[in-house]
Amino acid sequence: MSESTKQREQDQQNHGVLLYYKYTSPIENLDELFNFYESNCSSLGLLGRVRLSPQGVNVTVGGRLSSLERHIEAVKEYSSFEGTDFKLAACKKPLNDKVAEECGFTSLSIRIVKELVTLSSNALSITPLVSNAGRHLSATEFHSILRGAGKLLEKESGTDGKKLVLLDARNLYETRIGKFEAPNVQTLDPSIRQYSDLPTWINENVEQLRGNCVLMYCTGGIRCEMASAYIRSKGIGFGNVFQLYGGIQRYMEQYPAGGFFKGKNFVFDHRISVGSSNKNIISKCLLCGASFDDYSSRCRCDFCRMLVLVCNECQKESAQYVCELCQRRVKGLESLPSVDIDNSEANVICDVQFSSAVVNAACHCDHSATNNQLSCGGPGHLRKLRILCLHGFRQNASSFKGRTASLAKKLKSIAELVFIDAPHELPFIYQPTANCQHDNSIPSLLENPPSSKNCNKRYAWLVASDSNGQKATDWEMTNTPFDPLQYQHQTEGFSKSLSSLNTVFSQRGPFDGILGFSQVLL
Repeated sequence: MSESTKQREQDQQNHGVLLYYKYTSPIENLDELFNFYESNCSSLGLLGRVRLSPQGVNVTVGGRLSSLERHIEAVKEYSSFEGTDFKLAACKKPLNDKVAEECGFTSLSIRIVKELVTLSSNALSITPLVSNAGRHLSATEFHSILRGAGKLLEKESGTDGKKLVLLDARNLYETRIGKFEAPNVQTLDPSIRQYSDLPTWINENVEQLRGNCVLMYCTGGIRCEMASAYIRSKGIGFGNVFQLYGGIQRYMEQYPAGGFFKGKNFVFDHRISVGSSNKNIISKCLLCGASFDDYSSRCRCDFCRMLVLVCNECQKESAQYVCELCQRRVKGLESLPSVDIDNSEANVICDVQFSSAVVNAACHCDHSATNNQLSCGGPGHLRKLRILCLHGFRQNASSFKGRTASLAKKLKSIAELVFIDAPHELPFIYQPTANCQHDNSIPSLLENPPSSKNCNKRYAWLVASDSNGQKATDWEMTNTPFDPLQYQHQTEGFSKSLSSLNTVFSQRGPFDGILGFSQVLL
C-alpha cells in the first residue's frame, strides 16, 4: 500500500462530527463570542454551522478528531458553557459532495440569530421560557421508563393512573426512517414538515397530552427544550413533561443494538443517518413501497421541497415526486390506495402511488378524454402549474416576459408562465428637458421625440379619470412635469380590466396563481 493511500485512510479514520448546544444566561457580548468561533474554527479547519443567540449556542461542525477535541477544550474555558453535553462521533470524511454542500459541510457558517431553534413562524407568538422545559431524563432512565411502561414515573411524580405518552418532536422526513416503539406506550408522531409547525399540532391535539405523562425526544435534545416548555406553559394538567437528554444520539450510544429505537437516526450533517447494529429498515420507497431508508440521493417533493425516499430502481432524471403531506392535501383524499407494480413500472417518471383520482383532483384536466396523457403529462403525472403574469404600468406582455426570462427558465420544469396585455392602450409621451443631452437610449429626455415607427405599444390596468382612451400613433409632449405619485390619480378603468381578465380566464384558464407588479392591485 502506498504512503499516500495510507495517509488518506488515516485521514478518514481521524475525521469526526461534533454536535452540542447550550442554553445559558443572556449573552451580552455576542460579537465577542462570534469572533471566538470564527477564529477558533477557522484555525482548526472546522466546517459546518454555528448559531449564536442571546440564549446560547447551537453548533454542528466537522473536521479532524484532534481539532474537534481542541475546540471542545477551548469552549470549556467559557464559564457560561459549563455542563455542556458535547456529542463527538468518529466518522468518514464527506464522500458525497452534493450532500456535504447541502448539509453545510463545505464551508464554515457562523450566524447570530434571534432564536437557536424557531418554535413558531408566527412573529406575534410568545416564545416560552426554556427554564420551564421538561425534566431531563438520561438514556438509561428513558429506557427504564419505556421498559416499565411508566411505573418509574408513577412512583417519582405522583402520577398514578396517568397514561404514558411518547411524543416525537422531529419532522416527518426524520421519523420516516426511525422512531421509538415500546409495548403499552402510545406513540404520537405529529408528521410535521418543519419544527415551527409543532405548536399548531400541539394546540390541535392538546387533549391527548392533558393530564398524562409526556416523554419527548428529538435528535440531540435542543428541540425538546423549547417544545416541552411550550407544553408546560399551558398550565394545569401539563406539568408531567419529560425529555430525553442528549436525544436519540445519546440513547443509541448507550444502547448500540437500538433498544426501543427502531430504524435509523436522521442527522443534519454529511452522515445523513446513523443506525444501530440492528439493520432493520422501517421505511419504504415512496413509489414502489420497497423497504428503503437512504436519503443520499436527496430526492425532494416537487411542491414543498421536503425530502422523500425514492429507491434506486425508481429514481429517474426529471422525475416528479409528491410527498405524503402534499398527497393528503389533495381535496377529498385523506389516504391513497396502494398500487402493486413491478420494477419496470416503477421506472415511470411519475409518482406511481398517485391514482387517476388523485391526478384528477390535483389537475384541472379532463381525464375522461382520450388525450389525458397530453393534458397532464401521462398517467400519474401532475401537470405543470399555469401562472398568469400581469405586467406593470406603461409596459406590455413582451417586456414583462423579457424581464422574467431568468425566472421562467428556472421554473420551466414545474410551471408555465402566461403573459397578457392590459386592455388600456396608452399614448406615447415624452418630457423635454432644457440643455438635455441627445441620448437615444433615454427618449423621455429628448427635446424632439423619436420616431414611433418601431415603438412597442404600452398598456395599463388602471388609467386617469381624464383619459380620453384614444390610441396615439405618435409621441406627444407631456403637459406637466413627471409626477412620481401619478399612480394615485389612475383609478379608472377597473371594469374594463376585470372584463378583460374574465375573458382570459374563460379562454386560456384555469390558472394556479398570478404573478404581478406595480398596478396589479385588482
